[in-house]
Amino acid sequence: MPDPKGWPDHPAEITLELTTGAHRLRRDGVDVYFLSDSCLDLLPDRLYPPPGTEGRDLAHLKPLVFQVAGARFIRRYLHG
Repeated sequence: MPDPKGWPDHPAEITLELTTGAHRLRRDGVDVYFLSDSCLDLLPDRLYPPPGTEGRDLAHLKPLVFQVAGARFIRRYLHG
């Protein structure tokens, strides 16, 4: 739920319909996973959105989307 003070022109709740895929790269016995969806693929040249995007661009939510997608991926595929 976006903070209404920072996102005055947006609704109190934003639903992002995302289908996240995982790509595995194995190198010298070490697996590295890259998560991809329409939000995570925004801003491909940076991990965090640039300053000043809060309240204006949903790309600002990319770090939060990554945390949720990462937790779900770990729980579903890497648990145990």
